[in-house]
Amino acid sequence: MSLVVYTISSLELKITGQGLNADKLRDLLLNCYAHAEASSNSIRSKDSISLDEKREIQRQHAMDPLPEGYMFDGTNYFDFFGGRYEFHPCIAQFIEEYITAVNEDRKATNLKALEERESQQSFVKQLV
Repeated sequence: MSLVVYTISSLELKITGQGLNADKLRDLLLNCYAHAEASSNSIRSKDSISLDEKREIQRQHAMDPLPEGYMFDGTNYFDFFGGRYEFHPCIAQFIEEYITAVNEDRKATNLKALEERESQQSFVKQLV
């Protein structure tokens, strides 16, 4: 019976068994990270915004001032030339701001996850 114990910060791993192969255990643990890396949050683009998200962004900016030359009749936006629009004239800017905020959050989350994975991987590599 063999026992492998290693402690780092608040992380402890105990593996107990007979005829254990340390290299195979390490490879098995390291292969678990492939799934975690594949699940990182991808960066959003304008094309990835769904109609429901666009409508929610519109709702959040419903009280924003209109650019000169536009009016809102309670249902649609109109310009002086008679053009009728479902969305606020500045919706492209609102979407851009939304994407920027979401991507900054995702980048921070991905960076934190990467740092945690690297820390855990270095821990696993030290097991022997």
